[in-house]
Amino acid sequence: MAKATFVEAAKKPIYKHGKRVEYVSQRGKRAGQTLSKIDRNQPQDDNDEILINVGESYYTWCFYGGQPIYSKTQPRQSQLTNNQFKQELYTIQESVEDFSPEDTDDVSVFVEELISNLENLRDTCQESLDNIPEQLQEGNSGQILQERIENLDDVISNLENIDTEFSSELDESEKDGMSQEEWERQEEDEKEQWIADKIGEINDAGLDFE
Repeated sequence: MAKATFVEAAKKPIYKHGKRVEYVSQRGKRAGQTLSKIDRNQPQDDNDEILINVGESYYTWCFYGGQPIYSKTQPRQSQLTNNQFKQELYTIQESVEDFSPEDTDDVSVFVEELISNLENLRDTCQESLDNIPEQLQEGNSGQILQERIENLDDVISNLENIDTEFSSELDESEKDGMSQEEWERQEEDEKEQWIADKIGEINDAGLDFE
């Protein structure tokens, strides 16, 4: 997992692509050799856009052996790992964090998409496990994959058990004693509470694992 550094104010402009420049290495086995790197403080060409202007705050992080990454917004977990499984898992977790339904139907659609994404991730893990020689499946890599598969199965099962069909508790006899405005307002209150309850159930499905 990479660690992002916050920079309060850029001292030089940072370009989207940057220019490849040559330099002479001063350290290690490559000392004295002419190497090249991308200098993001110089434009690649006249069309290269400025990503971060002088004085703007930004975040930067880097994966081992890679080029620095820059962003004006704080990176999310899915951006700070180059592990494919964790990228996909964190992206799914972030979709739950961001979920803000406007109507009860949105809950049903979201849960179905969530289950589908988790099933795809589980199947990818299962395929990776199946590709490991049988005699090595009990090793560390095999055990990690098996644990991921089991965790994903548990989450999928929990999500499948969520009742995503909204039904108002108001019956016709209660509606007869109300104005249309009153029972519509009460039904809206029911929907809001129902949505809040379902979001709670989704968050409690056990998706917060790694």
